[in-house]
Amino acid sequence: MQTERYVAVYPHDVWSTAQPSEVGWFVHRPNDFDHAWLGLQLKEALAASSFRGLKARNSEFEVYKRKIQEAKEKRETAWSQLAQEYKYKDKDAAQRKAKLLIIYWYFDRGQLLDMRATKRFRGGKYSAWPEGKNVGRVFQADYDDPVEVLGEMVAVALTRCE
Repeated sequence: MQTERYVAVYPHDVWSTAQPSEVGWFVHRPNDFDHAWLGLQLKEALAASSFRGLKARNSEFEVYKRKIQEAKEKRETAWSQLAQEYKYKDKDAAQRKAKLLIIYWYFDRGQLLDMRATKRFRGGKYSAWPEGKNVGRVFQADYDDPVEVLGEMVAVALTRCE
């Protein structure tokens, strides 16, 4: 996620939908980042995320829901601190007009990363571009690429968000 003041990186876990990662990891810095820093943070976020799929047992999901609630509380605190640090009115203002990049890690197909620029809608919702309108908005990289290369790819992809 990026605004005119900062860039933030955080992982999600996937059940049937993306949820904030149970680890609660979140990092941000002013927009004067270098590509190596951004690529390293991307790799750490991907390593902190997980995929549980639709076949997870209900008991496993109940345990996860408790962990995710703790992670959401950590994330809310982090957003509030970010808003204060970058002089936004509140966390909602800190997220408004942000560019969001959705990154899929197809570890079942090697180390392929699929980076998709998003379109922001009213109300703060994001969506990846539909097929046919995503030309120039989907980027692919390999997880094993050098961090500088990954960071540069993320920076370019963020410029394609609307």
